[in-house]
Amino acid sequence: MEIEGFIKRVDLDIDNVILCVEFGILIPFELEAGAGGAELNLNSEFNLDFGDDVFGRLSSDEYNEMLNTFNSFEFRLEMNKNPFKDGRVIVDSLIGPIPARMEEDAIVFSVTNDDFYQLKNNLFSPEIIIQFDEGKGFSIPQDLIIYRLYVKADINYELSL
Repeated sequence: MEIEGFIKRVDLDIDNVILCVEFGILIPFELEAGAGGAELNLNSEFNLDFGDDVFGRLSSDEYNEMLNTFNSFEFRLEMNKNPFKDGRVIVDSLIGPIPARMEEDAIVFSVTNDDFYQLKNNLFSPEIIIQFDEGKGFSIPQDLIIYRLYVKADINYELSL
């Protein structure tokens, strides 16, 4: 693996003189899991703390418009090459795992009617992890193109005219 740079911004305030330095990672970028495999925890990337409800509720009794409107939901991110195709997505929470799957050219996350029932009645604090077996990993190609974000939802909504 060869890294030609590193994404980092450093602001230094020295005697009221501000110095800003930025570095960047050049792609392609590849990481491979060592002995025993590896996992990439995405919670820190999304500022999620385990135990905090994603919908901002303080208790499961608190009403949430989104949870009461949606019956099911599918999120599909399509690209020319899935950098994480060799991994397993684990979306685990206090209500148990919610399925996600990797495809050759997509990441798919589905929340079923049964999942939404559990979400309505419990706080939802997911831990989002991508696991890789030994020798597998992820590779961000130089020509990565995200060409479609597909969202499909079954909703209940009443419009009074």
